[in-house]
Amino acid sequence: LRVWLDGLKDSNLPQFDNLPDVSLYMDQIVSYIDTILAPYSRDEQKLITSFMVNNYVKAKIIEAPVLKRYNKNQLSYLIAICLLKQITSMSNMANSRGLIQAKDG
Repeated sequence: LRVWLDGLKDSNLPQFDNLPDVSLYMDQIVSYIDTILAPYSRDEQKLITSFMVNNYVKAKIIEAPVLKRYNKNQLSYLIAICLLKQITSMSNMANSRGLIQAKDG
């Protein structure tokens, strides 16, 4: 636990403006998120897989990709999901997504 906590001291999540401006394919999304969230994985388990992303799309937690590419907004939601799924349920996230959309719209 101490090693994991020490690793978090120097980690920073990217700001929204620093996320890639180009749309990314599934394998690029998974690789990018694995890289930036590696310090947050406590037991070396995958925080995200393509299977997980597909399930989030099916559950309408994130929007479906356009032409198999995910944009900056979808990427930011996926990063948040990866962090939040460690402390809350998928149904809570799905309900929160509806609140966020209503607030944005």
